[in-house]
Amino acid sequence: VPVYNTQKYLKKCIDSIINQTYKNIEILLINDGSKDNSFTPNIGIKKSTGYYIAFIDSNDWFELDTIETMYNIIKDKNLDMVCFNYQINGIPQTIYTNIENFEKNILFEEEKKGFRNIKSIE
Repeated sequence: VPVYNTQKYLKKCIDSIINQTYKNIEILLINDGSKDNSFTPNIGIKKSTGYYIAFIDSNDWFELDTIETMYNIIKDKNLDMVCFNYQINGIPQTIYTNIENFEKNILFEEEKKGFRNIKSIE
């Protein structure tokens, strides 16, 4: 979770992670001093000790079963990653993908750049 200059939103974000139904979670709060949080994902990947990684911005929050749902989807469908970004009228907009298909399935060029160094998560 990037925490630089995010006091206004941080409590709701952290509470949504702490209160997840899936409890085996490592939370990394990263203050990289960057106004655009450009280094935060790379720092998080290097410092994490878990097998899977979830990214969230400080002004966002997870529904209470988000991590458990993602974990179950990964296991049930034998996926390398689950990507999602929002809901429309309460309906999740989700992309399920494996790493080898990721670049052709992802919607935004900027997101592709951010995920190129995630090979160690396999």
